[in-house]
Amino acid sequence: MYLDEEPTFGPLTGFGLTKPEIEWIQAPGWYLLAVVAHDGILTVGGETVPFKAGSALIAEPSSRCRIEKTSNEDNLTHFWLNFLPQKSGDHRVALPRVADLGNRHDFWDALIRQGMDLMPFTKKRLHSVGWDLLWSISRNAAEVRKSAYVEAAERFVNQNIALHLTVAQVADSIQISHNHLIRLFRDELGVTPSEFIRSQRLREACQLLMSTSLPIKEVGQKVGYPDPKHFHRVMTATLGSGPAEIRRNRKVALIHTEALVR
Repeated sequence: MYLDEEPTFGPLTGFGLTKPEIEWIQAPGWYLLAVVAHDGILTVGGETVPFKAGSALIAEPSSRCRIEKTSNEDNLTHFWLNFLPQKSGDHRVALPRVADLGNRHDFWDALIRQGMDLMPFTKKRLHSVGWDLLWSISRNAAEVRKSAYVEAAERFVNQNIALHLTVAQVADSIQISHNHLIRLFRDELGVTPSEFIRSQRLREACQLLMSTSLPIKEVGQKVGYPDPKHFHRVMTATLGSGPAEIRRNRKVALIHTEALVR
């Protein structure tokens, strides 16, 4: 979608979700931006994605939606804002289904409340906050994965790159089956999850070899290869060069890094 110009905004609703789940059909023509304060599971059009407290959620027009509450917090306010992006612009962006706001949640929560306080006088403050929040969570459209599961799996792998990871562990972390994860990776990236994990390990290894003076053994440990001999064998078999050669020849390292799966 395009965010060059301010979207058209509909009503904003602030409420406490007391039921364990809620279902609705999103209004035709209107996207939903929701800022939620509890853990849960979002389902939009059959796609199910877990989310953490303090996340922003996006749902498309006319989609069948469901939120299942998975934590027990009470008396928390959630904000739903309908918006309609402009149909054209100079810069096309993508919005993730779920964006974890992390420690920025309180910041956005406060701005939304300020905008609501001013609504009897002007809606522009609230609209400005909504527009800023959409830009904040937007991403380069070319880099956003079609499947939220693949995106979540990539994030889990990158956050735990130094650990011994199995495909089953990655699948469990995003609450889908081992076989389903393999199918999603093959459909979207053309590789298996195991191949992706190895690629990310070696990409990080190349970057560490080029940008730091860490001993090769320590580099291997940081990317999940605690055995130096195994680390050397994997790099040589996959990239055609061992860690020492890659460190000596920056050009070789850059070529290998670009060739790895992104």
